[in-house]
Amino acid sequence: MSSNFNLAKNRLKGLASRFRKDNSLYENYTRVLDSQLTDGIIESVNTENLNQNLIYYMPHHPIIRNDKETTKFRIVYDASSKEKNCFSLNDNLKAGPNLNPNLLILLLKFRKGLVFDVEKAFLQIVLAEEDRDCQRFLWSDNFPPNN
Repeated sequence: MSSNFNLAKNRLKGLASRFRKDNSLYENYTRVLDSQLTDGIIESVNTENLNQNLIYYMPHHPIIRNDKETTKFRIVYDASSKEKNCFSLNDNLKAGPNLNPNLLILLLKFRKGLVFDVEKAFLQIVLAEEDRDCQRFLWSDNFPPNN
């Protein structure tokens, strides 16, 4: 993978432009990121002694679904983003077998109403310390930036 810092930075500038137009979007975004930081889902980066060759920045954007009962707002990280003629993080990942059970069969086994919450299901995967620099995203506490 090559550096995609500029791509991620440009997408963040676009997001900042949306924040300037809609302060509630910024407030929701900050609330979700603060919650993820508190829950240990994301972490602040220590910029000392990093191997700059292993860093990949995932651009991110909001998904707003007012028609949903539970999760109306979530942040999506784009691991498919890449510079022209380069590879993305997704391009470099080995696809393994689908380990998720067939949901229909699982529900039919219960034969009763089933209520469960899969909120943050994909955010609960712990990454090895040496792989974390390949899953970064840009953010600043000084938002929305003017430049």
